[in-house]
Amino acid sequence: MSEAQKEALARSARQNDEIEIDLGKVLDAIRQFWAVLLAATLVCGILGFVLSNFAMSKKYIASVDMIVNTSSDANLVSNDQVNSAKNLVSTYSFIITGSNVLTQVINNLGLNMTYEELAKIISVDAVTDTQVFTVSAVTEDVELSKKIVREIIKVAPPEIEKAVEAGSCKIVSDLDYKTTPVSPDVGKYTAVAAFAGFLLALAFALYRVLSRTFLVTEKDVTENLELPVLGVIPIF
Repeated sequence: MSEAQKEALARSARQNDEIEIDLGKVLDAIRQFWAVLLAATLVCGILGFVLSNFAMSKKYIASVDMIVNTSSDANLVSNDQVNSAKNLVSTYSFIITGSNVLTQVINNLGLNMTYEELAKIISVDAVTDTQVFTVSAVTEDVELSKKIVREIIKVAPPEIEKAVEAGSCKIVSDLDYKTTPVSPDVGKYTAVAAFAGFLLALAFALYRVLSRTFLVTEKDVTENLELPVLGVIPIF
């Protein structure tokens, strides 16, 4: 074996020793400060639960499904027309969230918001590989979400037919809404807060272990001073 290979093996062994020492420090920190880690995880998890469940505004969603048509004559429907209808979804989405439709919705419902503010709570999402798209509204009041979606599906079809002369859209589902909030996700916020608390406590524990400058055990002597232990005097 050449000198270069021997040196590489020695360097690899030193790196492995360093990794083992680092992992050992982490385990020491967890063993010594397990109560702190547990308390920080529980406290932060409870704090995340309380804030997400009581302090943050709850959002409710209402939605309806619509289908894109490219021809009023069902006998003329072909694969090309179906593909064309799929491509029209993005166009319909732009029209539905445009100022013409949403301004009418604001005026008809007497909403105290601007067109830009209403556009932020409206979404139009295509259903994969279909001619169907979903119109949704997310607000802090489930009844308001329902009213907005109902008004959109009344105002939007005439505007779409006016803008896209060869196409139209129809409602294919009843109004769907949830009485339970879709936001915030209490479980997610609780888990993230608990994990953050654990990481902060672990960082504190590692700092305490790694910053320790005094010797406690025989292992500390051999690792830090690199000296052999000749004997130990017990304390009674």
